[in-house]
Amino acid sequence: MALYNYLQVGNQEGFSYFEDSLFQLIKWPKTNSDLNTLYPLVDNTEQFPLSFAENFIEWKASIKLDNIIQTWILRKGSQNQKTIGLLPVGPFESTFDIEAMLDVIRKWLSCVYMGFKVFILPVVDYVTLDVTSRHHSRTAKLQILSSSLCRKALEYCENKGFRFECLAVMSWNDLYPSDSLNFELGQGNPQERCAVLCFGRFEPQSFSEDQPDVKLDGRMVWQMMKVTAHEIAHVFAFKHCIEFKCLMNGSKSIKQAMNQPLIFCPSCLRKLKELTGCNLDHWFAALSIVISQILAQFPDCTKLVETSHWIKRVIEVCNNPSSQTGQLEQKNVDDDDTRGGSTDTAS
Repeated sequence: MALYNYLQVGNQEGFSYFEDSLFQLIKWPKTNSDLNTLYPLVDNTEQFPLSFAENFIEWKASIKLDNIIQTWILRKGSQNQKTIGLLPVGPFESTFDIEAMLDVIRKWLSCVYMGFKVFILPVVDYVTLDVTSRHHSRTAKLQILSSSLCRKALEYCENKGFRFECLAVMSWNDLYPSDSLNFELGQGNPQERCAVLCFGRFEPQSFSEDQPDVKLDGRMVWQMMKVTAHEIAHVFAFKHCIEFKCLMNGSKSIKQAMNQPLIFCPSCLRKLKELTGCNLDHWFAALSIVISQILAQFPDCTKLVETSHWIKRVIEVCNNPSSQTGQLEQKNVDDDDTRGGSTDTAS
C-alpha cells in the first residue's frame, strides 16, 4: 500500500515545500490537518456520473499513449504546442457582451493552464459550420450535436489555418450528446484535442417558459470559468475525480456542477503540474491575482469571492510548517501499519 501511495504522487524531486505539503494529502488523505478541511474527501462517489479512480502514474501513462496516437497514427503532431484556441459559435444576442466574456475566459485559462497561450478566434455562425442539430421535444429550443460541433469546428479551423494543441468551442446554442439524451453542458475529447461547451441557456431539467434572458453577470462568469477549465482538462486526459471535492467532479445537472469547487484538488494538481511544468506556489499566487481582477469586473460573483478567500487560506496553510504536524504524525503511523499489514487509503 505504501508503494501505491508513492505511485499516486510520482517523483517529487525538486518540489517546493509548498508542493510537498499539498501532496501529502494524496499520500495520506485521512490525516488530521488544516488542509483536510480545505480539501474534503468525496464521501459518496455515486453522485458523480462517469467517474473512475485514476492516480498520477496511470494518467501519465495514458497521456503518453495519447501523444503517440496523435503523432504517429492520426498524424497530428504539427499543432502549435501549449496553445489553446477559443472559437465562439453564434450568433450571439446583441444584448450579450461576448467580447467581455471571451476576455475573462482567456485571462482565466491563461492562468489555470499556466504556460499555455490562449487565442480568441472570430465568432462563427453555427449555420456556417453545417452542424447536426435538432429542436428539443420539450423546450422546442435549438440544440447542436456535440460530436458534430467538434468535428465541424476542427475542419473549419483546419481550413482557416488555425492549429492549436487544444481547441475550445463555445456554443451559444445548447448541446446534446446523442439522440437518446436530453442535454449536456460540455465534453472534452482527448483524441481530437477538442472541447465543446455551451452556455446552458435552456437546460431541460430547469427550463421554464418565463425564464429571463442570459446576461453577462457573476453567475454566468462562474459557470463559464468552471466549464471551460473542466472540459479542457478532459482534453488532456483528466478523468472525473472521485478522491476529493474538486473541479473535476462529475455532475448530473448544471445546478450540481455550479456547486462544486472551481479549483483542482491535490490529485489533479499533480497532473496539472506535469502537464504545464508550473510551480504550484506561483500558480496559486497567480490564481489569486486573476480572480481579484475578475471580481473587480463582476463583484456580484459571490462564489468567486469565497474561492478567493479559500485560495489565500491554502497558501497560508501550505507555507506554515505548524499546520503539517498532524500530517507528519499520521505518516509515521501509516508507515508502521504498512510494515505490519495494510493501510486504508483513498484511491
